[in-house]
Amino acid sequence: MTDLFVHRRREIKYLVDAARLAVFQARVSRLLVADGHGGQSDDGGYINHSIYFDGPGFPFYVDKLEGHRQRVKPRLRFYRQTVDGAPSALFLELKYRDGPFVAKRRVAVNEDGARRLIAGDGAGGDEVDDGVLSTYAYMSRRFDLRPAVAVRYHRSAFTCPHHPRLRVTYDRRLHWSEIWTPDAGPEAFRQFGEPTDAVIEIKYDGMAPGWLIDTLAALELEPQSYSKYATALEAAHAWRSLPLGRLRRRA
Repeated sequence: MTDLFVHRRREIKYLVDAARLAVFQARVSRLLVADGHGGQSDDGGYINHSIYFDGPGFPFYVDKLEGHRQRVKPRLRFYRQTVDGAPSALFLELKYRDGPFVAKRRVAVNEDGARRLIAGDGAGGDEVDDGVLSTYAYMSRRFDLRPAVAVRYHRSAFTCPHHPRLRVTYDRRLHWSEIWTPDAGPEAFRQFGEPTDAVIEIKYDGMAPGWLIDTLAALELEPQSYSKYATALEAAHAWRSLPLGRLRRRA
């Protein structure tokens, strides 16, 4: 198993409706190309299915709610070409945030390993010495981690030939579930947010390209403190007496 590390870089999010997303796409499409994760899809599209872990009282959610600068989100992530397709890749991920900067460590797991992690048994086998798995095992003991909510959405991902460290993604059809199995089908998920909600995520090193800054300014888009995990958790646990913070604001 390989311990992968995604370089620390800026991540900015914008919550928009479908109409504003379409305008943004039209303005920037000639400068972007679909990245390599979308298979044969012309729009770079694929399905992200993530199972997020948290502890009793949801401490990682509370960190987001209270605006802590340094945060971490442990999750299992499954990549699929269609909502009912078999996973094309499975990873245990630790996503770190330090203010506007994000970094990610991840390790590939098989479906049996994923089920063990969901059940709280670790990945098993020879994987226990892996750096990501050992870090997760420590977090699991410290925070008594268990699945908190599953999130599924369609992502279109793009890069820019002239700015290799720029990545722009569009996330649509946002859904949540409390079914933790890796093979949970579309019927297990419910929509959260509005049907037209979309999230634009922009990741880059150093300075964002001038044309991108100008486009965001022209459309009067402002960065959002938006978390799909937190918003899905609020939808899944709306009946509980949680300190729900309504983290959503529309651009």
